[in-house]
Formats: sequence, structure tokens, C-alpha cells
Amino acid sequence: FSCLYPGALEVLEDLGRKDIIRAVLSNKADPLVQQIAANLNFASHLEAIVGHREGHPLKPDPASLLEILESFSLRPSDCLLVGDGRPDFELAEKSGVDFCAATYGIVLQSVWAELGVTRTIDRLPDLLTFLPERR
Repeated sequence: FSCLYPGALEVLEDLGRKDIIRAVLSNKADPLVQQIAANLNFASHLEAIVGHREGHPLKPDPASLLEILESFSLRPSDCLLVGDGRPDFELAEKSGVDFCAATYGIVLQSVWAELGVTRTIDRLPDLLTFLPERR
């Protein structure tokens, strides 16, 4: 069972208006991720939707994320990874991408603090309050 977090479509729309590239990288099988995106009507709000594909390692291995960045000619320093699980945090560390922890996800706030995560959001729309202006 998958659902969108409250405010997700509005945040994706706002990011799109700011010309910020939006992507989803999931450890769920790619066909399932594509179907979820279609069923929940958010596929058109993303430039990339990538699930696990045979021959590609799962998160936290950075290979798939770096492939996405390369496809848009982005450097890790250009990006922010918002995640709700430890594999997301480890992925950000391994790939050199800034990380923001979603405290409404599967990891408790106290665990994020123990890991040294300083950038957190309590709800997805909070993300918009600290995004830097696009260079």
C-alpha cells in the first residue's frame, strides 16, 4: 500500500514552477514504482521515476542516483535528497548529496539526531521554506 504524503502534489508543483528537477528513487521494483506514480497521479510532476532494476544495486548504493544526476547534467552538490529511511541517509552520504530527513517517515527524530542529521522537515511543505534560490 502506498499513498502520497499530505501536500506532496502542491510541493511538486511549486518545485516545478521554480524549475527544480524532481525525481523519485525507490528500492521497490521499477514496474511497481511506475504503477504507483501513475495510480497516485504524480508521475507528470516528476522528471525521473526510478525503481529497482535488475542489474542495478539497491539504495544505499549510489549508482542509480548518480545515473539520474548524470542524465540531467547535475553534480551531487546541486542536489538535495529528502528521505524517510536510513538507506536514504546512507545514499546521500555515499553520493555527496545534501540530505534532509523527513521526520514523518519511518525513522524517529531521535535516530536522525543520533546520526547527526541537522536538516529535517516535519511535513513535506516545510521543504519549501529552506530551499535556496536557484543559481
